[in-house]
Amino acid sequence: MRTAIPGGAPLGSAGVPSPEPRVIVSQLSKRYGSRLALDAIDLTISRGETLGVVGEPGSGKTTLARAVAGLISYSGHVVVNAPAGSPPVQMVFQSPEASLNPRRTVRQTLRRSIHLLGGSATPEELVDRTGLPGDALDRLPHELSGGQKQRVAIARAFAGASSVIVCDEPTSALDAGVRIRILELLIELQERTGVSYLFISHDISVVRRIAHRVAVMRAGRIIETAPAATFDAEAWHPYSGSISAASASEPAS
Repeated sequence: MRTAIPGGAPLGSAGVPSPEPRVIVSQLSKRYGSRLALDAIDLTISRGETLGVVGEPGSGKTTLARAVAGLISYSGHVVVNAPAGSPPVQMVFQSPEASLNPRRTVRQTLRRSIHLLGGSATPEELVDRTGLPGDALDRLPHELSGGQKQRVAIARAFAGASSVIVCDEPTSALDAGVRIRILELLIELQERTGVSYLFISHDISVVRRIAHRVAVMRAGRIIETAPAATFDAEAWHPYSGSISAASASEPAS
């Protein structure tokens, strides 16, 4: 069951999460036939916080993301403590090619999202905030680079005053330099707006760049959670240590 709670205290200082939870997930489970993809997940995300979720393929990360975003059915509870009139949870997908309409220009895509989400910004303001060139507005997705397409997807997610944005592997298809710039953009937008992120990735090094806390998933369960800054030192589960070690052995981004 998904619940939106209006009101709530003002946001904390930019870049510093408020202690009051914005998302509360309790006993979240999901089955695909006989396979249990999510097994009684409990988690919270505070206002202005990024919770990074890592794990191997098949661990349940994307299923968790889609459940919190309200894209799939599930059992359990997802409570979003959002200001009255706030748009639903938004999502930035791994592949912008699959989520952007190839027949719509950037201007048309953003104008439609502003209308659907009740936003007050113009398409011009959104491309400016997300670092896109002004002439991108009248281009189709195939005329943009991979990084520019992902910026359009992020601009679309911020077309309304969204309180929670789910990012499902949003940088995995990008090269190292573009990946860092996209992460910096997400951090800047969070500091400006106080949005909360659920950030899904298989790469702990990426998560450590953006997250306040790291949750490790395995076989549909969260096996531990630790502050991102001290994750290596505080991780106790051998599986978490193996993820960190594998990430450390990859080329630096």
